[in-house]
Amino acid sequence: MTTKDKKSLDQFLAITLGQKEACLIIAKDKKEQSEFEKFLAENGFKKSNAVYELLENQRAYFVAEKDIDKNIYDFVSQYSTGQIEIFDNNTMKSNVYSPDYKDKAVIIIALKSNIKALQKNNFDLLALTGPAYQS
Repeated sequence: MTTKDKKSLDQFLAITLGQKEACLIIAKDKKEQSEFEKFLAENGFKKSNAVYELLENQRAYFVAEKDIDKNIYDFVSQYSTGQIEIFDNNTMKSNVYSPDYKDKAVIIIALKSNIKALQKNNFDLLALTGPAYQS
């Protein structure tokens, strides 16, 4: 990643804090995706593999593959509403969460090809997320 790319990504990260929508980083290939993940980790973001981790961490990111768990879909689509309802398979009940947006950032990283695959499955990341970054 070039110095120019890092500066540009730094500027993007600055606007993600406090956003009331999940933000999106679009990677052109797996190598770039890895670079983005490393950069986020260096800047205090924690990788989340489940919805509860996205809720718990102040600065969290999730890597979207071709298939996304329904809870992740629900999280992304409801994040901007101020209330997120997630079904817990262990307790067999729904839990409602109200995100505290202050100084919080949620970023979805996705390969461009995965975004297209998700759109075919009626999960339009571009429509559900807020600010987006693409190198």
